[in-house]
Amino acid sequence: MINMFLMALGIKITIFVLLGLVLLYAVICIIVGIAFFNIMLRREKDSYNESTDPVEFKIVGAEASDLLPDVKKLKEQQYKTKELMKGRSYTYLEQTSARGYKLAGWYFKSSKPNNTECPKVVIFSHGWKSNGMADASCVGYFYLDSSYDILIVDHQGNGHSESKYLGFGVEDAKNMLKWVNEVDKMHNGKCEIYLHGVSMGANTLMLLNGMDLPASVKGIVADCGYTSGWDEMSYLVKVRHLGFLFTKQIIWALCKMVCHFDLRTSSLESLKHAKVPVLFIHGDKDNFVPPYHSKQNYDACSTKKELKWFSGCYHAGCFVNNQEEYEKTVLDFFASL
Repeated sequence: MINMFLMALGIKITIFVLLGLVLLYAVICIIVGIAFFNIMLRREKDSYNESTDPVEFKIVGAEASDLLPDVKKLKEQQYKTKELMKGRSYTYLEQTSARGYKLAGWYFKSSKPNNTECPKVVIFSHGWKSNGMADASCVGYFYLDSSYDILIVDHQGNGHSESKYLGFGVEDAKNMLKWVNEVDKMHNGKCEIYLHGVSMGANTLMLLNGMDLPASVKGIVADCGYTSGWDEMSYLVKVRHLGFLFTKQIIWALCKMVCHFDLRTSSLESLKHAKVPVLFIHGDKDNFVPPYHSKQNYDACSTKKELKWFSGCYHAGCFVNNQEEYEKTVLDFFASL
């Protein structure tokens, strides 16, 4: 009798212990998921810039890490840009996002004679937790010396643009369509529009490519772009050895509930219905957005396309390490269109 009682007690204790462990696991998953959701999608504290001066942009990049070894070079390029752009005239522009947030942009005229009847305009699309001026500096302002006007924009939740949360490419693509239509309208449809994006900004443009674009849009450069927020998150969770937690599922659910968009939205689907040619660029040493993402995007793209690998380059480091080759690759691609 006593043995049966002890056996029953042991089973109950085991069940309670197991339930306790399951509950502890769930709590850890939720805590880690919320923490990474805030890192990934919430705007950085006190990062909103009320100034309309484009040179007053925040220098982006912490110390070099195993995922971003070229940070020092990227930061140096941003400081050079602050000096380069001082005193240059511009037109400040604003848009209202799909969700009602103010978006900021700056239009710079080319420093070389342009075709006034049909000007060429490049619109920059920046990366995650960055800003337009910072990332445009990291892929070069050579356009201004090559008869291209440029429009630099801050995506929602970054720099001079409003929003508590980032659009992570999905919302940004909708907003970028507004900028494209604005430039097209500025020139009464008589212009050539090209787009250049890096990282999240490249994903933005690949999603945009599946939308209804005006005929003035001629081509896109997608530098180190991921396929979807979900795919990128899955890769980083694996790299950080957090695959045993339901971190990405919780982030995805929070994004749906709080930000109202789906991190699974994929450029692979939009590129099947691409409207304009795409030049894909990626460093073969990139371990933040893995190079196979660009290969998958390239394979999915249904229009004219090129894929350029830069040997020995890490994330967003292709230009700062290979400026002449990068400029030639991009300008030759646009000229071919």
